[in-house]
Amino acid sequence: MRFDSGFTTVEIIVVLTVATLIMAIAGPPLVRIQKQVHLRQAVDNMAASHSLARATAIQNGSIAELHIDPSGDRHWVQVDTGAAAVATTVGGIVRFKRVDISSDRTLLCFDPRGMPTSTGACDQPDATVVFRLLDFRDTLRITGLGRIVR
Repeated sequence: MRFDSGFTTVEIIVVLTVATLIMAIAGPPLVRIQKQVHLRQAVDNMAASHSLARATAIQNGSIAELHIDPSGDRHWVQVDTGAAAVATTVGGIVRFKRVDISSDRTLLCFDPRGMPTSTGACDQPDATVVFRLLDFRDTLRITGLGRIVR
């Protein structure tokens, strides 16, 4: 007697049907979770840059600026380190991939004590930054005292 090993066409069709059903059920929630995580990372990056700006102002004893560029979906921290009177970008420019941002402020500044200031070209310290990824949305609010509220 001879036995052939392998799968029959019916077995393969059953396995593919079950796999398709599992993907149809589990796929959309996984995509939604992935988008929410990506959006949360963008908000966390902005909060980290806010903290970096405050710490940099204290460390250098000078005004540190948090630049928010909604049209470029990016932000960065600059400080005058005193070296040749040139502002230095600290921590690099953070760009948001696939996440759109909008903000009512574009330049937040912190004095040498790490407190928000609106001197010179600096905006008022209270800001609202909205992050969007397709149909998902998250908001980061910064109070007049420089506290972050999520």
